[in-house]
Amino acid sequence: MRRVLLVTYYHPPMPFLGGDPWSGLAGQLRKLGHEVTIVTTGAHGGLHTDADHGVVRTQDLISVGALRRILRRPEVAREGHAATVAKPPPAVLTRVIVPDAYLLSWAAWAVPTVRRFIRRHQIECVITTSPPDSTHLVGLALGRDRPAWIADFRDGWMFDGLREPFPTSAQRRLDAWLEARVARRADQLIAHSAPLITDFDRRFGRQGAVVPNAWDPDLEPEVARATPPLLDGNRVNLVYTGTLGGVSVHEDRGLLEALRRLVREEPDTARRLQLVIAGRLLDDEARVLRADDLRPVVEVIGALPRPAAVALQRRADALLLVSSRLTSHASGKLFEYLTASKPILALAGDNEAARILRETGTGEVVAPDDVDGIVAALRRVAERSLTFAPRDLERYTYTAAARRLAEEVEVAIAKRDAR
Repeated sequence: MRRVLLVTYYHPPMPFLGGDPWSGLAGQLRKLGHEVTIVTTGAHGGLHTDADHGVVRTQDLISVGALRRILRRPEVAREGHAATVAKPPPAVLTRVIVPDAYLLSWAAWAVPTVRRFIRRHQIECVITTSPPDSTHLVGLALGRDRPAWIADFRDGWMFDGLREPFPTSAQRRLDAWLEARVARRADQLIAHSAPLITDFDRRFGRQGAVVPNAWDPDLEPEVARATPPLLDGNRVNLVYTGTLGGVSVHEDRGLLEALRRLVREEPDTARRLQLVIAGRLLDDEARVLRADDLRPVVEVIGALPRPAAVALQRRADALLLVSSRLTSHASGKLFEYLTASKPILALAGDNEAARILRETGTGEVVAPDDVDGIVAALRRVAERSLTFAPRDLERYTYTAAARRLAEEVEVAIAKRDAR
């Protein structure tokens, strides 16, 4: 048995969490006999199971009402009470602090909590996971006398990162320097996909390991109890859960044009098909999707708790995945989709998500800017003829991923002992 401390910002009951890899990984690690403590934000409240699951919540300045009013931000979202339409954060939160504003709002508060737990509970391995990137600076702040440290990248930082580059060269140099410090100081690097590990080897000469995103089988009882919105039984329902174009590296313009073309040129197909979007949208996205030219074929039903979103996926006729153009991208939502036993239409480039779909035979991949190809694929969805021949899905469960993670904990501890 190992005593492991996980430092993660995104953790239930935070709304809009999507795949939430570490809830699943932590639970499966415990089943393997390890003791896992989780340090996370308290901004979105807590769960009645926190004490049983070793969850420790810390101060987070984003929950301070006066500060949110100064920055003209809405109230902190709570699970089950989150607005469907979201306002983008102001530039002071995204374009000023390096690597991100969470460094000051949360990571600085997490450091003393982590140090206290290491000292009192004889922690053998600390795992920091991003996003946000500033979470890894908690590991750096522990100094040389820390336990073994694994830096886990669920998204890239400088390579294949979801953030826009900072506006000044000084900020960009500092951002790159911080990433390099993390990559070189951590005892072990892990990531959700092979391109990120290859990049660390290329730039920093550091070997790492892939611990993929996956599906947590322990969530099945919650999904079974969930009550998702009803779908129109007279139409073929293509369901999309999560945010749509709020991340700049997502590409949904081809999809929107393809939908408009169906409405204009193939009204019979449009009447048979309905794109159901369950997720939080930015203001501009909501206006576009609710406009008259898309209303015949698009229904926006708002953000759902994760179990209800997964239950909705399983009631769909087909699922839509809008992946990013980043080569390493394969979001947690993909692995929820894999368990739904529904054909997947993926708008993706030549990235990790496309590779997994082809490998598992669970759907079709179309380039996100190929409007003709998207129209043809939507027509196949309406005809219920989208490719679907699933295979080898068991490798994408957290049961398998946790065994791989346990091996990497041993690698990190061995490297720490040698150092």
